[in-house]
Amino acid sequence: MKKIIILLALTAALLTCLASCSGHTHKFTEWSVTKNATCTEDGVKTRYCDCGEKQSDTIPANGHTYIDGECISCGDIKEKPGCKHANLEVISAKESTCTENGLTEGIKCSDCDTILTEQIVIPATGHSFGDWITIKEATATEEGLKERYCACGEKESETIAKIITSEGLAFALNDDGVSYSVTGIGTCTDTNVVIPSTYDGKPVTSIGYGAFDSCSSLTGVVIGDSVTSIGEYAFSYCSNLESVVIPDSVTNIGYQAFYRCSSLENVVIGDSVTSIGESAFGSCFSLTNIKVDSNNEYYKDINGNLYTKNGKILIQYAMGKSDTSFTIPDSVTSIGWCAFESCSRLTSIVIPDSVTSIGDGAFWNCSSLTSIVIPDSVTSIGYQAFYGCFSLESVVIGDSVTSIGESAFSICSSLTEIKVDSNNKYYKDINGNLYTNNGKILIQYAMGKSDTSFTIPDSVTSIGVRAFEYCSNLERVVIPDSVTSIGDYAFYSCSSLTSVVIGDSVTSIGRGAFSGCSSLTIVVIPDSVTSIGSGAFSGCSSLTSVVIPDSVTSIGDSAFYSCSSLANVVIPDSVTSIGDYAFSRCSSLTSVVIPNSVTSIGVLAFSDCSNLESITYTGTVAQWNAITLGDIFNDDVPATVVVCTDGVVKLQ
Repeated sequence: MKKIIILLALTAALLTCLASCSGHTHKFTEWSVTKNATCTEDGVKTRYCDCGEKQSDTIPANGHTYIDGECISCGDIKEKPGCKHANLEVISAKESTCTENGLTEGIKCSDCDTILTEQIVIPATGHSFGDWITIKEATATEEGLKERYCACGEKESETIAKIITSEGLAFALNDDGVSYSVTGIGTCTDTNVVIPSTYDGKPVTSIGYGAFDSCSSLTGVVIGDSVTSIGEYAFSYCSNLESVVIPDSVTNIGYQAFYRCSSLENVVIGDSVTSIGESAFGSCFSLTNIKVDSNNEYYKDINGNLYTKNGKILIQYAMGKSDTSFTIPDSVTSIGWCAFESCSRLTSIVIPDSVTSIGDGAFWNCSSLTSIVIPDSVTSIGYQAFYGCFSLESVVIGDSVTSIGESAFSICSSLTEIKVDSNNKYYKDINGNLYTNNGKILIQYAMGKSDTSFTIPDSVTSIGVRAFEYCSNLERVVIPDSVTSIGDYAFYSCSSLTSVVIGDSVTSIGRGAFSGCSSLTIVVIPDSVTSIGSGAFSGCSSLTSVVIPDSVTSIGDSAFYSCSSLANVVIPDSVTSIGDYAFSRCSSLTSVVIPNSVTSIGVLAFSDCSNLESITYTGTVAQWNAITLGDIFNDDVPATVVVCTDGVVKLQ
């Protein structure tokens, strides 16, 4: 009876529900998490209908995520049943080799052998070979061999092809009769020339004087291992030569042997070289590295520059370097001949106290060098040592300098001050110009000064060689009566100089003293002068008149060459010789009187004087015929005769 009552109750409830939802479709909300799942337990999510109906579903447990044996979510330790990993063991790392993989360090439980930190594979490195080493040089008849090694001991070998020597080179038998020299490119058209070890059955022992000079097609050269000498100028001006290896057989490299090889970047010098001529690698604008065999007993390289073995002489700075400053090593006592010639990138050079001498042309044409301090240790500054350093503004000279070569600071167009230590016993400065200590020789005028006129001090007796060369600002110079000599090229190309007063004590005017003074209009030469040097006034294109005094006995070669405005010249009776080209190209000269004191007239002395219509000689025809005349002394001159006192001489 009780079961029947329960069944009736359930039936009634069902009928009630069906009545209430008749025609209704559940619309549930989005699921919402009512219990989050964990690593080991399921979670629950629930959603509802507007009518109040609820649905629930299970979210599966996440499970453990282990890193290095520990779950990152719950901290659970991965372990075998019953093991707490109390004893850990480090698994050693293994370095990879050229051929085998390596492993990183690992960790395991020593109780249960569970790996807690796995080892990671490190790939094999592969071989890393060094530079090739030549074991056997190739020859014209046999292949060579080269090898290289890896740090692991693995070796690679390659053959070196036989040398194919160049055909058509010019050779000459040496005086010994048993060897040859290469004398030129001959008919060879190779751009990479291979000089053979033998020719006509005899060894080739030398590359002759200027053998490949100016061979612009030459890009490379292989020098045979029988060659012992590379002659002067052998490869000079080979503008496309890029590198050169000088073999161990060579003992001598001649003067300027590779001069101005403007594309030359690398030079390797063998172990047997005992002599390297001056400027052998000078003005090689691209040269960045000079390498000397470490076994060479005479020379070495330091940072790509060339020194004597003891480091005392800096022979050649590799001028293709991009550096703008350079400090000479303390070991150096001498800066070699043209060691830094034309190093246009260098703006600063430090000369250490160890240096005692600066060679000829050492810094010639270092056009970016702005200042220089010559330390107290230096005793000599060579000929043209700083010639043409156009950016050089100041020079400081120490107290120990006893010798300064000619033109040491000429054509330094920015130079405004030369300062000499007051303790120097041989030199001094006056207003920034350089003089001997007694003030008698004006050595160098600081040509960067803006002054337009200059009066030479009364203490001066001699104007030095090139003392005012290219002083383009100067318009007027007064030379006092104390001066007795004007040095060679003293005022060369002072292009603004219009007036010069030469004192009455001057006895000689040097070669090219006023050459190229294109604005100079009038020159009065005093009676004290006895000789006018070669080219003394050449190229003075504005010079219209010159008076030569009776004291002058000789007019030098090209003395008035190309004075194109010179219309009048009086040659005094004291003159005995007129040099070669003395008045050549004086195109405004219409007449000339040659005194009977003249005994010789040089080659082409009046050539190309295109308006010279009258030549008068104050002696007789017989005297004229006795004069020593140079070839075609009157070439391209309209005058056809020389008028003498007793007749005329027809010109050829």
